[in-house]
Amino acid sequence: MKILRILAIAGLVAFGISAGAKADYYVWSDAKTGMSLSYPDSWKIVNNEQPDDVLTVMAPSGRDYAACRVRVRDDLRYSIFPQRYNDEIQQIDFSQAFWEKYLAGYMNPKLGVLADGAGLGLGYAGYAEAGYVDSVPGAQMSKGAVMFASLFNNHLYILECSAHAPAFLEWKKDFLAIASSVDFKHTQTPLMNGNYRNFLKDPRMRFQNPDGKTLSIY
Repeated sequence: MKILRILAIAGLVAFGISAGAKADYYVWSDAKTGMSLSYPDSWKIVNNEQPDDVLTVMAPSGRDYAACRVRVRDDLRYSIFPQRYNDEIQQIDFSQAFWEKYLAGYMNPKLGVLADGAGLGLGYAGYAEAGYVDSVPGAQMSKGAVMFASLFNNHLYILECSAHAPAFLEWKKDFLAIASSVDFKHTQTPLMNGNYRNFLKDPRMRFQNPDGKTLSIY
């Protein structure tokens, strides 16, 4: 895991800051999964709660409890499929049924807005807005959340940003700005993933055997 502190000038628009201002933000990257994202430097990294959490950051929001978490899971089911099928894969496996199952781990979940074909990093993403009840120190709190799920390079990336329900709309713009900063590292050209040549249609090849007398034909 690596975190870089960068003076944000080109990225000011993404965080809703006027062009004449200056702001610092952190760029977080994970060497294992190849994911990176940016968040304002006033946010702090806090302890992850689940085994598949790789990053949890919290804003200085007081009782709003605004935070974003990144979850990464290995998913090899579509490793042989060409990248051109990623949009269909997203619609089949990372849409409404996926979010219903995902939210089953929360108290009193309510699934709201759904969208297919959203973007997260280099992948097609399912997008959802939802509400649920979460535990905060000394209380139970109703929260609103935006969530993205994107399959890329055999990893399922889930970005979830949430805040106290009455303040959710105030934080939504910041959450979407963080989502827009997500990037994935290329480990191979995406144009080649799952595309295989039809060797049976290749021209016949002749090779001289080591004995110098016979030929092998393939």
